[in-house]
Parts: sequence; structure tokens; C-alpha cells
Amino acid sequence: ILKSDSWNFITLQQASHDSGKEETYDPYLENTAAHVRKQCPGAELLIHQTWSYEPGYERLNLYGSEKAMFSALKKAYEKAAVKAGIGGKPLRVLPCGQAMEYARENPIFQTEFGDGKEIRLNRDGFHASLDYGRFLLGAVWYEALTGKDIADNPFIPEGTLPEPLSVVKMAAHQAVKE
Repeated sequence: ILKSDSWNFITLQQASHDSGKEETYDPYLENTAAHVRKQCPGAELLIHQTWSYEPGYERLNLYGSEKAMFSALKKAYEKAAVKAGIGGKPLRVLPCGQAMEYARENPIFQTEFGDGKEIRLNRDGFHASLDYGRFLLGAVWYEALTGKDIADNPFIPEGTLPEPLSVVKMAAHQAVKE
């Protein structure tokens, strides 16, 4: 796959359930980063930050809470970006998890797993919802990779409402801006 095209960007990430466990990154991340650099020397290597599970989801028991999971994964990804970087320069992190946290601060997206609310960021406790969750992640990638502000992008996913979409755009922008 790496040789199938001329890539501008290649992202690496840890499986979500292990994303907050620093010991699960070594030596795999550094070995993978070295292999990717060798195969695709012109591509920028980035870290795709995953997100914490939805509050109330049973797999959060691994971490205790959604906030604890996010704190652990954020710290682990920051260290991973340094380890996989070159010459002391860390890899850029696509702050998808941070964007999810910002969106969850808004009452629209304060959901609990299994609460029956239709407007949400997760569809099954850990995967992004097909509408707002995926749009949020795409907005982070859009801003981070193009340098353009998502607020200026006129695309509106089918079935979304203006207010939650606005919250998602602001959350993505805030995360990337930081």
C-alpha cells in the first residue's frame, strides 16, 4: 500500500483501547515510523489522536472515566509524537480526541451511552457517529492538512442540523488552532 501511490501524508495511531497505555506503543511505533519513512520519504508522517469512549460505555472501566481515558491517551500520543519524530522534532498530532472533548463540553453533545439521544458524537460507545462524529473528525483533518478554516467550508452533511454542526465546526477549529 505504501508503494501504491505518492503520498503527501501518512498517519499512525494506536488502537483506541490501548491508546492511553504508553507501554503499548514501544517498540512498534518507532519501528513502523522508520519503515514508513524508508518506503515513502516524501510523505509527512502524522499521529492521528483517537478519542475517549462515550460516558457510560462499559469499556471505560479500563480507565475509570471518559475524562481519565482522554487524559491518558493525550499524554501517550504526545510522548509518541516525540519518540516517532526526527531530530527532536515531534510529529504533528491530528487532535481528533481533543476536538471530541471540546464538542462534548456543549450540552448538545453531553450524552451517555444508551441514553437514546439522536444527536451524538458516538454511534456505539466508541466509534464516531455517522453524522456529527465523522464530520468532526473530517473537519480536524481538513483544517490540519489544508490550513483552511472549516467555518468557511459550505459542505453540510445530509441529515444534520445547523446548531450541532456549528458546535462541531467550532470544536474542530479550536483543537487544531491550539
